[in-house]
Amino acid sequence: MDYEVNLLFKMGIKVYKIPPMMSNEGYYLDSWKREDKVAEVNLRVIAKGDTVIVRLVNPDESLFAEAPMPQNHNQGLIKCIDSSRGYGLRLKSPDGRFMW
Repeated sequence: MDYEVNLLFKMGIKVYKIPPMMSNEGYYLDSWKREDKVAEVNLRVIAKGDTVIVRLVNPDESLFAEAPMPQNHNQGLIKCIDSSRGYGLRLKSPDGRFMW
């Protein structure tokens, strides 16, 4: 049985509905509109066995979204080109589908 280890906790993370990538280079934070903000959540990075999971948790501690990180983290997390604070995160829905 694997136990969870908390690696990182951050409060006040803003979640946006982001537009599709405009190029293969990556996402641009400037293209994200303030009115497309979906939620403000807390972020937890957790290690469970050999897996690293990014969890976005509502202020009431209910799960907002989850993103298991693949071994090659570039397939699950993309840094914005024009900002050091913005990232695209590949989320996994409860039915197993992935979305950015």
